[in-house]
Amino acid sequence: VQEGKARAVGVSNFGPELLEKAKEALGSVPLASTQPRYSLLNRRIERDVLPWLRENGVGCIVYSPIERGLLAGTVGPERKFPESDGRSYDPMFAKENRTSVLNALDGIRGMTEEKGCTFAQLCAAWCFHQPGVTAAIVGARSPGQARENAAAVRIRLSREESEFLAGHFSGVIQGRKR
Repeated sequence: VQEGKARAVGVSNFGPELLEKAKEALGSVPLASTQPRYSLLNRRIERDVLPWLRENGVGCIVYSPIERGLLAGTVGPERKFPESDGRSYDPMFAKENRTSVLNALDGIRGMTEEKGCTFAQLCAAWCFHQPGVTAAIVGARSPGQARENAAAVRIRLSREESEFLAGHFSGVIQGRKR
């Protein structure tokens, strides 16, 4: 940064203790952002990371807001993942969890219809609306998915809708710390 070779410094997957250490180690160079995993199914950062970021004015660029496709509604319980795919051993992708997620998604179908969006778009938009979240990295496997994901920024959620979604997905995943 001091030599002009970088304009900002960010970190990834740091909890509050490491964020504090990074801030101290950087001295006069501001910590610009962190990149934690965050979605309706994985909200651990709400307890400590997001409050720390808001308090310290650090940006938050979340990743995996649609949980590697799980919140898109296209990962059915019968799908088999190759061993080379991390989803094959992730408890979040256990057959019973995929069934629970599909049931939960079915419960928000009316909201997607009302807003004219897909499950993936609604779940990504929920992330965009959370206090302290600056941006989100939403993966795509095709140009069409990239366009669909980008359109999620146009979806507006009221505080009540956002709270409804958070409550609706609370406890959907079993066998994984939240």
